Amino acid sequence: MAQEQRIEVDPQVKEQDRLDLHHEIFLHILDGELHKAALDRPQCILDIGTDTGIWAVDMGDKYPMAEVLGTDLISIQPTWVPPNCQFELVLEGSPFNKDSLDFIRLAQDISGWPKVMSEAYRCTKPEGWCIAMTGLWRKTTPSPYFHEALAKIGRPFPLAATLVGHPEKACLKHVNVISYRHPYGPWPRDKRLNQIGTMAMLQAETGIGAYGMAAYTRILGIEVETTQKISRRHEEAGSAYVQRFKPDSGPRYGNCVLVF
Repeated sequence: MAQEQRIEVDPQVKEQDRLDLHHEIFLHILDGELHKAALDRPQCILDIGTDTGIWAVDMGDKYPMAEVLGTDLISIQPTWVPPNCQFELVLEGSPFNKDSLDFIRLAQDISGWPKVMSEAYRCTKPEGWCIAMTGLWRKTTPSPYFHEALAKIGRPFPLAATLVGHPEKACLKHVNVISYRHPYGPWPRDKRLNQIGTMAMLQAETGIGAYGMAAYTRILGIEVETTQKISRRHEEAGSAYVQRFKPDSGPRYGNCVLVF
């Protein structure tokens, strides 16, 4: 199955930790579940945009009789994995047969969504599942250059609204969306929500800087020195933006969604 261009990030340990934190946030939001699909003894599972591979590894442990394949543009996945789990760099062409996969998970940072979703639908079994786990970013996020970079590589903003409003672009008859609210910051008294909010705050404070360098230099052609200044301003602005998510002022929640 073909994958389109993604905004790559430098595969350093700090960034890998941030990606694993992103996985942990979704895990907490889904009450410890890796997905919300009604899977019954799946045989073939595909994770497109697997990042560090943590979700694919967990799925391999959860479903030992299934073959789990994770794909990505960069090789930062572990080598010590369950025997039924493997990783490959971005796949070219369409190596999967029609109606051959039980479950496909798509990362939120893949461009060319209509083509990718259409191909995923072709490869998914009639009783199978194809799910995109993504967030609903706010246009008030202090990163106008970043949104420009997203537009240049064909990534819809936000993904959920694009798919729901125009499913025909991905050759889909309809899509379903499950939305989950999650807090920003450690203000909730509930222990679980407090943990989610704390992790989401850290993710928001570091995310723009992590992806900004690649987005600005490789996609927009901005000089490295200028990009570093922009990223620093974004991190500072992002921190201030997150601090406004308090119980007594402004919006306190973000949204993550499952699109299937």
